[in-house]
Amino acid sequence: MNRRELSTLAALTGIVLLLTIVMYNVRHQSGDQEYMGTLWLGDLDINSISRIDLTGPGNMPLVALERRPEGWGVVQRQYYPANVGAIRSFLLDLSEAKLLERKTSDPAQHAQLGLGSIDRLDALGQLVTLHFADGTRAVRIGTSPEGRNATYVRDADDDQGWLVDRDFTIPEEPRRWLDPDLLDIGMERVFRMEVVHPDGERIEGQRAEEAGDVRFTVLNLPEGAMLKNEYALNRMASAIASLSLEDVMPASQAQVYLEDAIRARYELYQGYSLEAYLFSVDVERYARFVVHLGENMSDEDRAQAELLARHLEDWAFRIPSFAYSSMALRWSDILEGDRDPE
Repeated sequence: MNRRELSTLAALTGIVLLLTIVMYNVRHQSGDQEYMGTLWLGDLDINSISRIDLTGPGNMPLVALERRPEGWGVVQRQYYPANVGAIRSFLLDLSEAKLLERKTSDPAQHAQLGLGSIDRLDALGQLVTLHFADGTRAVRIGTSPEGRNATYVRDADDDQGWLVDRDFTIPEEPRRWLDPDLLDIGMERVFRMEVVHPDGERIEGQRAEEAGDVRFTVLNLPEGAMLKNEYALNRMASAIASLSLEDVMPASQAQVYLEDAIRARYELYQGYSLEAYLFSVDVERYARFVVHLGENMSDEDRAQAELLARHLEDWAFRIPSFAYSSMALRWSDILEGDRDPE
């Protein structure tokens, strides 16, 4: 075979190789086009999910959320009500996530996308197990590519990885799934309040009598003392106007702290009072609430107070530090100068 024949053969070989690559890419891209924009989890029915388990690296259980007759609860917090909005948002993201790109199906490469075995201590992401009446479905949530609102994912029983159009940020602490709404009393409903410290220091306040006056006046202001400002005591009432929680503790566990707790009491125009026992556990601030019903309450007010009492009775609540400070006022917080009344 002469040089010209060799050159022709080489050229033909190159053309065949090029056509092979082109055809492969065409077939691959055509196949990709079939799934682009389709739902990752198909016809996932989020309303039929009865439980969600989140598992972290080392196969460590992180959070369990369970749907019960009374609603969603956080298992690790003795089924305290969960944040239904957060659960629904998460499940909607799962059900509406669409495929963007096909990724590796090689298990050896999964770790690079945060899709490796959750059994490994150095694993990234989470394993999400959805429970239904007739079985379960588990999916791996991996990392997110930098600069994109997307996440690497795969079915737990499938090696094929994908990039979907959702940025899954999944809280890994049970407290992050709690319903954060605790109290919404409204300071306009409070007419009298007091705070008593274990050392005997007491501050008593009452709403001013003048029509339209929103100030709380101090009932036991020491002789010669002056308030820092005329609304100084309003801080205490505003604390329960809209109070959120950061975590919960069973009332039985909190009992040991109550003897030395700060006590705050709020009397409401609706005929009942709310008592708060305030205590600290290390740097965390807690409140244990007790509702006291009055004798001459309307049926509507009594029903609302009883509902609040049932919600509060089994728990102590970790509350924000700023709210705790407002509820636990001392004279040094509201009086001019450094004077500490005897």
